[in-house]
Amino acid sequence: MALRAPSYIRWTLAAFGVGFLGVGLWLLVDDSSQRDVARAAALPAIDAAAVAQQAAGTAVLLEGRLVAVGPVGREGFVAFEHERYLGTEQSGANKGRARWMQLPTEAPPVAVESGGVRAAIVNSGYGLRSEPHQWQSSELPFYNSIGDCTERLRGFKVGDGVTVDGRVVMIAVEGGAAGVRVIEATVLAGGDRAAYLADLRSGIMTTRILGGIFTGLGVLVTFIGFRLFRRRAVLNRVPCPCPRCARA
Repeated sequence: MALRAPSYIRWTLAAFGVGFLGVGLWLLVDDSSQRDVARAAALPAIDAAAVAQQAAGTAVLLEGRLVAVGPVGREGFVAFEHERYLGTEQSGANKGRARWMQLPTEAPPVAVESGGVRAAIVNSGYGLRSEPHQWQSSELPFYNSIGDCTERLRGFKVGDGVTVDGRVVMIAVEGGAAGVRVIEATVLAGGDRAAYLADLRSGIMTTRILGGIFTGLGVLVTFIGFRLFRRRAVLNRVPCPCPRCARA
């Protein structure tokens, strides 16, 4: 007796296969990460003193030590990502996997110091990369029904070596004849320029690996779905003599 896969299984496999294949090919051909690396690599690396000599609108990589310009946050963090533990997944493919809720990132205005000179980062909401510090409120994550749970922070503290990817902007100073040049940040990254570029390049490799995995899954699942469709076609041409298949 030849068993036939239900039609919904064949169509589900086909849909998943095409979806995986599409995502994989997109990740393989997408060059946004490479363009981002090329853009950052072309930027001049400057210290805080050099900010005053840059034309407004100039994109730069500012290197130096992080300085807080407002109150320091929890556990001494100045700019950080904040997560809260919500227990584990109770069902599905991710059953048992830890669930962390992402809370709003704290990325306030700060300053970068080098050679005794400070350059102000005037905006908030910039991205964080390669954070050097991590803190967790308990060694083992816990969560209970009254809302107590483990929290963790990942980010930067005063004195950390950082690189700021941003651009020079001019702001007016009250009572001053000329404006002051400051930095509008896009990214605050741990380490120097070389470390920042290495981190960006690692993202290219990760994207390519994921692209290969999704493409391989797509080919495999699509092939299985195709085989099931062919099997269905063959079985339709050669009827099975058993009563069960005759009724199908």
